[in-house]
Amino acid sequence: MKSIAKIIALTLLLSAALLAATTSRIGVKGMTCQLCARGLQASLSRVPGVQNVRVSFKHQEVVIVYNPQKVSLAQLRQDIQKQGFHPVKASR
Repeated sequence: MKSIAKIIALTLLLSAALLAATTSRIGVKGMTCQLCARGLQASLSRVPGVQNVRVSFKHQEVVIVYNPQKVSLAQLRQDIQKQGFHPVKASR
């Protein structure tokens, strides 16, 4: 019975976290290879508040799920710039 309560509590916590999430798509210029995309993905995934990130070298973009109460889109764009790339546009 206690384990069912723990599972329910965990499910509620995860649901609340996902409800607070925002998804943005950011175009990125300057990636010249798949290794660039992997490095950028690793960097963004370490940012507090980022819940999921996928970087596409093929499409030259980042799709990122984040909690805007913990990190702003402007901060994410700055992190992309710190990695040597140029964010060009963002959409939600």
